[in-house]
Amino acid sequence: ISVMCCTVGVGSSFFLDNTVLNNYNETYNNATTIVNGTFIGLTANTLSGISELWKSNFDGTYQQDCSDPDAPVDFFTVFGVVFSGVTGIMAGANLSGELKSPVRSIPLGTLSACFLTFTTFIVLALLTTLTCDKALC
Repeated sequence: ISVMCCTVGVGSSFFLDNTVLNNYNETYNNATTIVNGTFIGLTANTLSGISELWKSNFDGTYQQDCSDPDAPVDFFTVFGVVFSGVTGIMAGANLSGELKSPVRSIPLGTLSACFLTFTTFIVLALLTTLTCDKALC
């Protein structure tokens, strides 16, 4: 229940009617600069503003990984995030001894958990793309 409450809370925050400016330091090649990241809620933005965020966030020029300024973001970094989100699904399948009908319940539960996790990741990624500028993504 707490996971669903957190998901609903985070999901609803994308529809806020305000703009938040976030300043943070970025270090690259021993030089520190201040980066301004902007979050604009979907209801506070216009359709053309949302379209511009969509275009700017999908151009594929992400360069910096927060943990290592010299490491570019690549497929395996993103895969590591997604993989950690679905490893708990197998823990549910390992509890099959307590099920009334494990032959039916294990595949149904595993596929349902995969679908829900995949859907949550995709929806949150799309909402982040539509509300945050490139400095925050």
